[in-house]
Amino acid sequence: MQANQSFGSMCQQILNNGYQPLPFNGKQVVVEGWATCDINSRVVDSWSSTYQNNNLGIRTGQGLNPVFGADFDFFDKAVVERVTQAFVSRFGEGLIRR
Repeated sequence: MQANQSFGSMCQQILNNGYQPLPFNGKQVVVEGWATCDINSRVVDSWSSTYQNNNLGIRTGQGLNPVFGADFDFFDKAVVERVTQAFVSRFGEGLIRR
């Protein structure tokens, strides 16, 4: 996100686009029960004022456009290639950064 794109300024648009926004402090979600709560327009409106300047994250695996990600830290190129190939064969092509 750019400096002027805080949670408060972006969360409603993210929700409208079919994703489930969550307020973060760095890499830590700041709301309790975030994994199971109902993220809807009313909740996001409340969060947008309470956590206006926080970072924005997206809850994965849920919503109209479920997002999935994986982060592997391997330093052996052969292992990276095997894991990448196994991951792609199971989940399909996507954005892969090495």
